[in-house]
Amino acid sequence: MSSSEEISNLILSTLQVFSKADLSKQEFEKIRLYGHGGVMESITLVSFLVTLEQKINQHFGSHIRLISDKALSQTSSPFLTTESLRQWVLLLLEEK
Repeated sequence: MSSSEEISNLILSTLQVFSKADLSKQEFEKIRLYGHGGVMESITLVSFLVTLEQKINQHFGSHIRLISDKALSQTSSPFLTTESLRQWVLLLLEEK
C-alpha cells in the first residue's frame, strides 16, 4: 500500500469518527470537510485534525504538525477537502 493510500485510509477512518454524514456514497477526493456542504463544523474540524495528526505520526513514525502558521498562510486551505488534506500530509511527510 502506498503512502497516499495509507493517508487516505487514515483520513477516512478518522473522519468517520467525527462526522455524522454518510461518507460511503461520496468519492473520497470530493468530500468537503467544513463550510457550505461540509461534513463537520469548524470546531469539530480542529479535534479531527489533532486526532488525525496523532494517528499519522504514530503510523509513519513522524512528527508533523498539521495545524501551523504555514498551513494557515496557504492561499487555499489544506483542510477544505479530503484531497487537499491528503496532499498537505504528503507534502509534510516529504519535508521530514
